[in-house]
Amino acid sequence: MILYNLLVVAAIVLLVITVRYITGRLLRALIVRGVISPRGREIIIRLIDLVGFFAVISTTILLFSPQSWIVLVLIGIFALIVFIAMFDIIKPYIAGLAIQMSPIFRAKSLDIAIPGYNNIIGGKLVKTDTQYLVIQDVFGNEYYVRNDIVLHSIIRITPIYVRLTVEITYKEISKDFASKVNEIIQALGSLKTPLFKEDIKVSLLEASSKRVIIGLKLHPMSCPVRQSDLLRVVNDIIDTVKNISGKDLVLEDVIVKVSTGLGF
Repeated sequence: MILYNLLVVAAIVLLVITVRYITGRLLRALIVRGVISPRGREIIIRLIDLVGFFAVISTTILLFSPQSWIVLVLIGIFALIVFIAMFDIIKPYIAGLAIQMSPIFRAKSLDIAIPGYNNIIGGKLVKTDTQYLVIQDVFGNEYYVRNDIVLHSIIRITPIYVRLTVEITYKEISKDFASKVNEIIQALGSLKTPLFKEDIKVSLLEASSKRVIIGLKLHPMSCPVRQSDLLRVVNDIIDTVKNISGKDLVLEDVIVKVSTGLGF
């Protein structure tokens, strides 16, 4: 009887090792095809190891215990308690596996709108690991977002960009105010900015009798963007507004705000 029980345990161990080996080979093939990343393989292998270890221990206890049904109940209760106690720890790993399998997270850059968080986290997808997804914004700041939170967020694939909001206030305006504003918008859309691509998106966000707010979206050629390059762009924008306004429109102030996030 003891020999039979030992053979059963050995068979379970052999089965676990075989499943782990076959799964490992399959996952390597998926990595080569670009379906999952090495991190995804690591998460799956860890889960298989955990399930296999639990299966071997449970089988051993059941076979060598005279009151196997009592042991089975105790194991079930213990497993439930461990699962509830460690749910917050396990959840990012399971979510990480889902992220590795999702094609959207193979994009180079993302916008993430987290529920309950006012700001949008956007930028280059630096890496994904077993617990966190790392996003680097256009200025080089890194944001670590838990995998389970990412899955409950709104995700959008978008190129990396800098968003500028230009607030123009005038003391005095002329009859051709509307045409001047339109000329400013066209000039900003064709602005030549070093280290930024030429496809600048310009939108009129707000307009009143003496105040205009214009939005610009610029795509950098590389990241992170240096402050000196950004200041050069801001100066070019201010100079453009001043030159077009001329003497007919008396400027009071030009404010350029810099931010990243969802566009307009």
